[in-house]
Formats: sequence, C-alpha cells, structure tokens
Amino acid sequence: MLVILVSVGTGFGYGAELASLVGGHPAAGWSVARAADRMGLSVRGLQCRLATEGTSFRATVTEARLRAAAALLSYGELGLAEIAFACGFADHAHFARCFRRCYEVPPSGFREAIAAGATRQE
Repeated sequence: MLVILVSVGTGFGYGAELASLVGGHPAAGWSVARAADRMGLSVRGLQCRLATEGTSFRATVTEARLRAAAALLSYGELGLAEIAFACGFADHAHFARCFRRCYEVPPSGFREAIAAGATRQE
C-alpha cells in the first residue's frame, strides 16, 4: 500500500482538514459519509461546513488528489498510469483531464517542467 505524505495547503477549517485527510491516502475510496465519520461530523454537517467555506466535498477531494499527484510527478519515479491509480483516479485519461484543467498543463508537461527546473538549478 502506498501512503503519500503531502502538504495540502496552509488553510484552516473543514476544507483543509478534509484535504489533509485525503492527501494522506488519496487512493482510498473516499465518500462523504466516510470522511464525515473520520472528522466526527454528520454527512450534512460536513457538506454545510464546506459550502460555508465556498467549496464542496468533490472539489476538495479532487484538489487533494491532484496535489498528491503533483508531488509524485516531481519525484519522477512512477509512470503516469501508476500515479493516476495511486492518487485515486479511475484511469489515466480522467487523471490527465483533471490535471490539465487544474494546472493548465498535462501531467507529462508538468514533469518535464520540474525536471528542466531541477537541471537549471544544479
């Protein structure tokens, strides 16, 4: 089992707590009920608190999974399909679409940019 330790932001609140929870195990089958239980809230309580913070369960989980994927891409040891699976995406294509939408670059381009930056800094 792959456990990913990723800092998922410096925010406070229920969204940050949920992102931290998901960020530690992004491939886990996260549901609103499971997350609410882990956070000591009812399902509706979690949904309302996230809405008050201007986010949703789905958006927060996706963001946490994408941050975990970005961290794994930075290391360059796993293939894109392995990263997609390790971060809880159903398939490589869905992962690539979500990643591009969030970061405005495909996962492979992100990895190349990280590698190029590391080469320049050496």
